[in-house]
Amino acid sequence: MKISVRLITFALCFGFFIFAHQMQAAEIEEVIFQDKIIIENVEFLLRGVALQKYMLFFKGFVGALYLPTQINPADAMGDLPKHLVLQYFHDIKKEDFQESTISIIKKNVSEASYEKIADRVQKLNKLYQDVKSGERYSLTYIQGTGSTLSLNGKPLGTIPGYDFSFAVFSIWLGENPIGENFRDVLLGKK
Repeated sequence: MKISVRLITFALCFGFFIFAHQMQAAEIEEVIFQDKIIIENVEFLLRGVALQKYMLFFKGFVGALYLPTQINPADAMGDLPKHLVLQYFHDIKKEDFQESTISIIKKNVSEASYEKIADRVQKLNKLYQDVKSGERYSLTYIQGTGSTLSLNGKPLGTIPGYDFSFAVFSIWLGENPIGENFRDVLLGKK
């Protein structure tokens, strides 16, 4: 049985196309984020990437928001799986993360809501570590499991509850986030 050169060429090209399609990624500020991630059997697709600057000139970090296929980014703050990755351009002390976490969460939830999650916010604050330029924090929420904080892909701890997830993701995606433009780009509003 003779196989034609055209058939072999077609098969190789088709195989390369499939491989290349699976390896697609998004790039922002020379930082690459994969298009798809699977965590706890949930497939997350990249929905947005954004840059957060400070004082208009200084690059702080870039982020990527991942949601399951069927989820509309406008619903990202709902009780549904989500994955956020942040890569930093500067070294940051864990104390800075701790202070910012409390401050920004308090801007996004009522005092009564904060009181209900205050012990879990303190648990999160104990998980933070110093970050060096180029390192990545990620936060993943899965219903029934909770919110998992990871540093460079290594899980540091998981905190239960959708109320906690709502509060912590509000730092980047809430009504009063760390950066409105950052939030809007991640959610596809801009």
